[in-house]
Amino acid sequence: QIAVLADPVFSCRDDRTPPCENASDTTSENLLTGFGGQPQSDNDNKRQGCTFFDRLQHTRTEAENILALVPDDQKFLALDFSANRSQALNSNLSQYQILHLATHGCINDDPLRSGLVFSLYDEKGNSQDGLLRLQDIYNLDLNAELVVLSACQT
Repeated sequence: QIAVLADPVFSCRDDRTPPCENASDTTSENLLTGFGGQPQSDNDNKRQGCTFFDRLQHTRTEAENILALVPDDQKFLALDFSANRSQALNSNLSQYQILHLATHGCINDDPLRSGLVFSLYDEKGNSQDGLLRLQDIYNLDLNAELVVLSACQT
């Protein structure tokens, strides 16, 4: 019935990550720069940049409360490092009626620089591509009756 991806790891400084090699988020910042991280003009400053994202503290509780309403054999949950780009692109998501994504979104005047941000680090503290770009979203093969984006300002 329902698949939930929530509480991704956005920062090397997150307490869920092991100590990162250089203890900085420069790798993820570089990834996000290509995603619209740096304003291209003064008009872009109206939008909050996509350079760094705080943890969405209550999305774990949100996910757990939603899934408590559904029998175990009818739900899927991806939290933390599992709430990643690969999981968001997984064709198995097409079997769910409801898809609930609790993560940050990034909107830019250039649609190709807009999308959703999933875990930017893996369990070992290595940076990874966590950006679900507009073209990725467009190419998703979903049969869901409802897709929810729960983010910081939705």
